[in-house]
Amino acid sequence: MSLAGAAQDRPIGKGVNLYSKEKEAALGAHLAEEARNNNKMLDSVAAREYVERIGRRLAAQQPEGGPAYTFEIFAGSGSPEREVTVLPGGYIFVPAGLFLAAGSEAEFAGMLAHAMAHTAARHGTPMATRGGPANVYFPVHNATAVPLGLLPLMHAFEREADRIAVQSMAAAGYDPAALWRYLDRTLIAGSPKFPSPFPSRETRIADLQQAIAELPPREYSSGTGEFERIREEVRSRAEAARR
Repeated sequence: MSLAGAAQDRPIGKGVNLYSKEKEAALGAHLAEEARNNNKMLDSVAAREYVERIGRRLAAQQPEGGPAYTFEIFAGSGSPEREVTVLPGGYIFVPAGLFLAAGSEAEFAGMLAHAMAHTAARHGTPMATRGGPANVYFPVHNATAVPLGLLPLMHAFEREADRIAVQSMAAAGYDPAALWRYLDRTLIAGSPKFPSPFPSRETRIADLQQAIAELPPREYSSGTGEFERIREEVRSRAEAARR
């Protein structure tokens, strides 16, 4: 199924959303400014341009009419899974830790594709409409910040973003199996001890494997080796930011 078809057919994206795209963009710009003010940003033009190149490659596989993405890099490590912070209107903040945790450009691209899928599917503003936080696809690990009644919807959004991500990865020439390999390595096995905004590791891995199995077979690029160079650049800059 194409990304356009996935966006049209998905049931969870259809529902009450009181935010126009213009209002969503304004909300995202406000939240992005808060994110910049509350986090140390990584000072590396090379790393930011690298993320933008991958982002454009992935965005080209999305349906027309999507957001104009803005990519920036936090100097910190981020959550244990190195989740990308995503805001309404296409604002994407990548933690420096994701460069260091990813084993390849394809793994890095997989996590970026997952984040971009949240934006393309407009997951934040339906949550805000229902009384949840509009920045619900931040890396949220404290379930008390989210009404318990919205957790099933958050789980559905995460699973949908995974499915869209593997489709955009494959269409862009990245091996979609890299995303499940990354999550298989970084997510904690078993059920969480508290209500979690995320589905279980086992559920996500099984869903990803099923989505990948449904893709037509093809050869994927092994990359250019640029990821390793950028990773060392990020490592150096992040260490300097901590001093």
